[in-house]
Amino acid sequence: MFVQLYLSQWREFSRDRMALFFTILFPLIFISIFGLLYSGGSKFDEKVGIVLEDQGPIGPQIASAIEGLTQTREGQDPEENVFSDMKFSRGTASELDAQLQNGDLQALVIIPAGLSDSIMSGQPASVTVKVDQTSQVFAPFFQGVVDNIIASVDQGITQSKPMLTMQVQSVLSSQIRGIDFLIPGILAMSIMQLGLFATAQPMISMRTQGVLKRLNATPLPRWMLLVSYVAMRLTIGLLQTIIIIAVGKLMFDVAILGNIFVLIGWLLLSILMFIAIGFFVAAIAKTEESGNAITQLINFPMLFLSGVFFPVTGLPDWLQVVVKAFPLTYTVDALKQVMINAPPISTPLVNLLVQAGWLIVMTVLSIRFFKWEAR
Repeated sequence: MFVQLYLSQWREFSRDRMALFFTILFPLIFISIFGLLYSGGSKFDEKVGIVLEDQGPIGPQIASAIEGLTQTREGQDPEENVFSDMKFSRGTASELDAQLQNGDLQALVIIPAGLSDSIMSGQPASVTVKVDQTSQVFAPFFQGVVDNIIASVDQGITQSKPMLTMQVQSVLSSQIRGIDFLIPGILAMSIMQLGLFATAQPMISMRTQGVLKRLNATPLPRWMLLVSYVAMRLTIGLLQTIIIIAVGKLMFDVAILGNIFVLIGWLLLSILMFIAIGFFVAAIAKTEESGNAITQLINFPMLFLSGVFFPVTGLPDWLQVVVKAFPLTYTVDALKQVMINAPPISTPLVNLLVQAGWLIVMTVLSIRFFKWEAR
């Protein structure tokens, strides 16, 4: 009897697709994504600028040591040097700082004028390192490496108490914290899930249960039904935005540095785009089960790879090409730019054109394939 009950439980479990997904496939997705992000075989390919203003002997020594990170040590396997793909460039503080602000550089090392003279006269001096804090994997690693180089040079010169130190500056703001990076991503995620789960699934359910067919037989105009459907979800999207920002502001004092009207514009465009995607899913799904499978197939890759929780720059090059096809990538990028002045992945014009393109294409395809009756 026990064996029969045990086997019947297995049969019931194997028929539950949601249970199978969350107990088996979901952990595998996590392992794959974190493996891609943190596997030991990945290399840093970030670009770093160096401003060498010091004309004495110490500044060039520090600059050469940092640039030498790309060189493989004797006896070291080239594949084990995680810095071998990094690119270094020299220039003035103004031109390299502008590149850092535009996202063309991920870090900037400034070795100030007079540093050698200060150290030689027994006065403390510091090297400034500006790091793009959105590069959450690279930023702390590079800071630690430069700090070690400076400490090594200092030890070789002074051989006493440390005189040479490192000063770290964020390219965004000294007040930006991890939660400030997270809130725009959470906001984009909630907008996406509003379109996928709160738009597609109810519409599919209404069609399979015959509700749409009965409404279609009434004098109610179709456009009125669809407009009310979109308007209600647009309202929900704005309400959840207010709630998320209010909770972030009141509980964690999150920063909102950009223009609030520009933010509202991006939110409206993003909500309409994902509602259109939700309508397209509802148009092509024949049953609630197939609709659920399609929404999960769209949801999970974008949720974990579009920059909601992890920076896109931390992904392998080939995967960065893939995620640039995801609409959520441009929503996250636009919200982070306007909310915390994050370095851009794409320009605002590109973010606008891509999201508007998705909105138009999904709307046209939804109209083309939508059915009022179950198939």
